[in-house]
Amino acid sequence: MQGGKVEKGYLSEADKILKRLARQWLSLPQRASAELIFLPPSQGGGGLIPLADLYDVFTVAHAYRILYCADAAVSNLAKMLLGKTVTERTQRQATNTDMAAYLSSDPRMPRSSARTSFWAQVRASVARLRKKLGLKWRWCSDQETFHLDCGEGAAFSVSPGQKHQAAAMLRKCLVKHYAGSLLAKKDQGKSFEVLRKSKLSNHFLRSGRNTRFCGWRFIHRARLNVLPVNSTLRWLTGADKRCRRCGAPSETLPRGDSCGVTVYYS
Repeated sequence: MQGGKVEKGYLSEADKILKRLARQWLSLPQRASAELIFLPPSQGGGGLIPLADLYDVFTVAHAYRILYCADAAVSNLAKMLLGKTVTERTQRQATNTDMAAYLSSDPRMPRSSARTSFWAQVRASVARLRKKLGLKWRWCSDQETFHLDCGEGAAFSVSPGQKHQAAAMLRKCLVKHYAGSLLAKKDQGKSFEVLRKSKLSNHFLRSGRNTRFCGWRFIHRARLNVLPVNSTLRWLTGADKRCRRCGAPSETLPRGDSCGVTVYYS
């Protein structure tokens, strides 16, 4: 996917299939948050970053690497073609600042009907990642280099000396984005903050050692608070949320443990 032209529709369809199969693998219901599937196993997830997001990450990282390739012929050709693309867009000689604004998908750039190029693909990938990561290109006049900034206030920046780490750093930002989305959900993200602090909490995810099938079918639903207890049936208007054993006002997982209710979840 690095530098290649791939139809995003195919990747989106593949992501839907993978997400459906991953939910079955983790024994999660349809209403479970998809972020758990995208997070790495060390944080309690399935480790399946969406292919559509990976395509954008690899496209941007590949573009940055060829701009600062050790082969001068490659880097000079890449910069020349980028300048030509931006010049056609702005109808004037492109500056380095114009190139950074173009690659950052700056809405102030004039519209163009020019044919699609590799740099147009990079621009489109940055536009999609910007919604999730705040990604943008920046021209640093002091060092006379392009930088990749991610997050408000340059939460991290990729310089030419780090060009080979660009893809890994962007992936880390994606994981941080998914984790933040899950934590923001009051019901399904409550226990996640604790689980992601230590790898020991998720030691069984890669090998399945010391884990029974009934435990596997239970634990992921319990972590996201999507077990079929009465208090989580939010889609049923007027549903009885009382504990089915002791009659407490709300049947939650902690309540089930404390009153000794026997419910078969798997």
